[in-house]
Amino acid sequence: MQAPGDRPGPPSPEDPATPPARDPAATDAGTTGAGPGAVAAPSEATGAPVAAGSGAGASRGAEDATGDPESSAPATDDAGRTGGTRAALVTAGSRRPWLVAIALVVLGGLVLRLWGIRWGLPYAYNLDERSHFVPRAVAYFQDSSLDPDYQLNPSGLIEWIAAALWIFKGGSDGVVKAWNTDPGAIWTIARVSSALLSTVAIGLMYAAGARLFDRRVGLLAAAILAFAFLPTHYGHLALNDGPSLAATALALFAIAGIVRYGRRRDYALAGAAVGLGFGLKYNTAFIALPLLTAAAIHALGWRPGDLRPGARGAYAPEDPKDVRARAATSGDGGLAAGTDGRRDDAGRRDAAASAGDATPAATTGAPDHATTTGPATATGLAARLPGARPAIIGLVLAGVLAVVCFFVMDPYAVLRPGFFRSEVEHLSDYTKGGLLLGETQRSGYRYYAWSLTWGFGVAPMLLCVVGGIRTLLRDRWQFLVLVPAPLIFLLYVGSQGRYFARYGMPVYPVLALLAAAGGVWLAALVLDRLRSSGRLRTALAGVAVLVVLGQGLVLVVHNDVVLTREDTRTEARDWMVQHIPARTTIVVEPMVPREWYADGAVVKAGSRQGYRWERLTRTGAEKQALIRKYPKLRSNIRRSADFANYGYTVFPGMLDFYRQKGACWIVSGSLQTGRVFNNPKRVPQAIKYYRALERQSDLMYESKPFDGAGSKNYFQYDMAFNFGQLRYDRPGPSMRVYRLHDCTPKVVPVQQDRRG
Repeated sequence: MQAPGDRPGPPSPEDPATPPARDPAATDAGTTGAGPGAVAAPSEATGAPVAAGSGAGASRGAEDATGDPESSAPATDDAGRTGGTRAALVTAGSRRPWLVAIALVVLGGLVLRLWGIRWGLPYAYNLDERSHFVPRAVAYFQDSSLDPDYQLNPSGLIEWIAAALWIFKGGSDGVVKAWNTDPGAIWTIARVSSALLSTVAIGLMYAAGARLFDRRVGLLAAAILAFAFLPTHYGHLALNDGPSLAATALALFAIAGIVRYGRRRDYALAGAAVGLGFGLKYNTAFIALPLLTAAAIHALGWRPGDLRPGARGAYAPEDPKDVRARAATSGDGGLAAGTDGRRDDAGRRDAAASAGDATPAATTGAPDHATTTGPATATGLAARLPGARPAIIGLVLAGVLAVVCFFVMDPYAVLRPGFFRSEVEHLSDYTKGGLLLGETQRSGYRYYAWSLTWGFGVAPMLLCVVGGIRTLLRDRWQFLVLVPAPLIFLLYVGSQGRYFARYGMPVYPVLALLAAAGGVWLAALVLDRLRSSGRLRTALAGVAVLVVLGQGLVLVVHNDVVLTREDTRTEARDWMVQHIPARTTIVVEPMVPREWYADGAVVKAGSRQGYRWERLTRTGAEKQALIRKYPKLRSNIRRSADFANYGYTVFPGMLDFYRQKGACWIVSGSLQTGRVFNNPKRVPQAIKYYRALERQSDLMYESKPFDGAGSKNYFQYDMAFNFGQLRYDRPGPSMRVYRLHDCTPKVVPVQQDRRG
């Protein structure tokens, strides 16, 4: 993306000819729209002149990094001298700095995702992580079945993790044995495999940005995604949020190819990416909107330049008389660009056309899907939709590959359609449900806007606005492809009844592209106004990049440091091992996995075998007894005392019930107390319970994630589960262990299964 006023760099040593100054408004990619007789334009990488429109490959300087074919047509300088091929001018040396730069960005992103990746292990404290993917991947080997019997999330990540476990644990027996004896190793393999897939998204962002704009935008977009807080934090966990970004970035790369070239292989790649993304996370399906937009642009026969202000709109071949008249005045054989960036289509196809695959257009960023039938033969619908047939064929191809790839990722969604539909409906009902206990925000739109300020970054978000405005004013095809889809997506998720910051993550790759485009354009504009050059220009650009990435880097590095420290729940357990005898009956609020009660091994659902302590749970008979004693609290007592509902189930009379059962030790934490004190009017009985607990017991142990009175009951549905806030010293909630007054502890000689 060539910014207005962006000055060319020094001539390349490979080509001593000094290029003339460019018209800032003539191009957006560092090349002109001219044909083989045109002036060479400076390379985006080094400022070296490159052919501005040489045959099939003069699409953009950025395409050198994407694997698209380069032209073999001769390049010329300002005197019309042949200067060698485009491939010769854009040498490996000019590409090497960009490849080194993106390699460093990818490596940095990977390091930040692996740093602290063993947080909490062998206990997986993240509720979603321990409930969804890894246990079901292990179940493939335990049950000798590839049916996860689960569709709340697609099974793509389950398959990916299962493959990694099979490789690193030597087959089914090794996986099952490790799960039962060393679960920390299983969780580590699962998290690392997820982090690697998450990191792939960074490299793909560079390719997508280079094809949509130029290398500078691609590199900055990759860096924004690599160092933004939310993608990096969730890159530590075996969850599908981070890995799904790779499919989105791949789709964006292919979608750019559809607009630029209209090739079937780009449609195929885009469809495959949509299927893969949907097979990882359902809401990545939003990327189909840019795909449809790109197909519409293709069908209308628009070139990117046709959507610039002042352009003539849909593509219509020029009258040959106009071409000859312009040739007579320009002396370039009729191949120079017109004032609107168009050129004659003669010679635009190369040998690849014989295989039915159109090659890149000769103009900068122009798609090779405009027909040349002439105004006499293009009438009616054919004139309005000159690319309709190839666009329809492309969409059909994309749809077929999307279905195939989704089937590969989640076969039982197709093989068990009824179960799939019921699970998705259940998921939809959950997201549309009422506000969860502890939520203080009443607007999903405000919530996601707030989450973007720390999850994505304030500076990148401001640059998103700049990038959106810039594409609207300069290259509207980029605006149409990039802007409507994330807006529609955020409007949809913001309208739901329940919201979490990671629900908005699927649009982060699109936002990164817009932010990078806005940042590169704004930086070039400011640097030109300052008339800076040489080292000063480089230094100022480096400072600008640090400003854009600074917030994310600070939060990410701090979060990683915190993740390397022991979780407060582990600290509390260590204290309990030393001070509470084994097999003692205890009360623990729902905030830890079952393995936390055991001595490191995985515990089967419904079993107490291997538990270090006997955790008190209410059986059906005990619930009935409590209802008879407290009939006005019938609805509270009948609720399941799980993470979401625990605050509704407690009341002061529960302390007498604990004494009756010999449960004198009560483990409480801010993941439950914080939810109660955030919404005291919703659970007045719980407020009374916690106040009674303070009066009727002694606080024996306390561990805080950060200092200050506010940590005791701190809770927020995102901030309490990630630790980027600079006040965090260690991960986890505030933990407290109480000893009830006037209570005789009960020690269970042999633990028994209780299925109440």
